[in-house]
Parts: sequence; C-alpha cells; structure tokens
Amino acid sequence: MNGTTVRLSTRSHRRALLWLLGFLGVSAVLGGFALLIDMINLPDNLLDGSPFSSYVVPSLMLVLVGMLALGAFVAVRAERQVAAILSSLSGGAIVIFELVEIWVIGVSWLQFVYLAVGVALLVLSVPLVLHSRDMPARASHI
Repeated sequence: MNGTTVRLSTRSHRRALLWLLGFLGVSAVLGGFALLIDMINLPDNLLDGSPFSSYVVPSLMLVLVGMLALGAFVAVRAERQVAAILSSLSGGAIVIFELVEIWVIGVSWLQFVYLAVGVALLVLSVPLVLHSRDMPARASHI
C-alpha cells in the first residue's frame, strides 16, 4: 500500500464516522440549498442585530460545511490519509456554524443535535489525526 491510505482501527469506528459524515453532509447541503431558495421560510427579523442582512451567506456556509463533510465521507470510505483532517474539519465547522447560529438567531433543539454530531466527529477524528501526524509518509494503516 502507499502513503495515501489509512485504515481505521475498528470497523465500528469507520462506520460511526461514515454515518455521521453522511448525515451531516446530506442534511447540510440540502438544508443550505433549501434555505437559499426559500423552501425554508425563516423570518428576516431573526437576523436583526446580526452581521447578516439575509440568509444567503449562512445558506452558502451551510452548503460548504455539507460539502466538506461529503468530501470527508469519500476520504474515509476510500481510506485516504486526508480523511483524518477532513473529518476533524467537518466536526469543527459544524460546531462553529451552530455556535454562530445560536448567537445570531437563538437556541433550538436541532442545534444541539448538530453540535453533538460535530463533537462526535471531533472525538472520532482525534485518533486519526494523532496517528497521521506520527505516521511515516509510506505507512498505510492505523
């Protein structure tokens, strides 16, 4: 094997990452596009006092978070070494997105679901990131 592949330590670890990344990726991309084209009708007054004058920027950011998660999904599935950093970035990105959303429009139960997904992705990614930093360039598995 070459230096671009990485094996997850357990099958359940890999499954958990794939489920979380798939859920986040699909729901964030669909939710972002739905918000962008006004399929989700949020009142504009929720943005009063925020740095956003419309939902365009938050919608596009949500789509980007989803695309990042889908990229991480593909990397984990293909057992690529970049899976570690993409999974971590996906977890961190949704945590930051949700914290900003809570600051801008307030709290709802759904934000806690996505915060939990983000934290779980970060926790599951830590062993991958630590191992990939210590791994020689030609090593191929965890």
